[in-house]
Amino acid sequence: MLGVTVLTSLKDECVSIFGKEPADAVVQFAFLLKDAGADGIICSPEEVTALRQHPRLDHMLLVVAGVRPLWASNDDQKRVMTPSEAICAGADYLVTGRPIRKPPAEIGTPVEAAKRIADEVAGLLKQNIVHIACHYRGGIK
Repeated sequence: MLGVTVLTSLKDECVSIFGKEPADAVVQFAFLLKDAGADGIICSPEEVTALRQHPRLDHMLLVVAGVRPLWASNDDQKRVMTPSEAICAGADYLVTGRPIRKPPAEIGTPVEAAKRIADEVAGLLKQNIVHIACHYRGGIK
């Protein structure tokens, strides 16, 4: 079971809605989700690093929405990162919908958009697999 923390389309509004900045609200909601038995958290890539700093959340999956390649529009998303940035921050899974579903004309079809994103991720992992594995969650296990 996964739980949503703070929608990636919220930034400045977060304080008026939840009384906290997004990072603080996300961490608070993550602990509530953990206590409720959730297996993971759906969050913005901007909060991944903050979540990874809490040992109690170590085994929670981080499903990261708001992932936008450099060539894609942010649309209504306000707290975004590229696929490579999100992975380097510690995301377990990436959610990239609109850049694939409706890619810019210069990218081509949804299949071509998905391939570009997959190539970006594969290139990062090929170059940095040891570095990421050692940095991410305290090393290779």
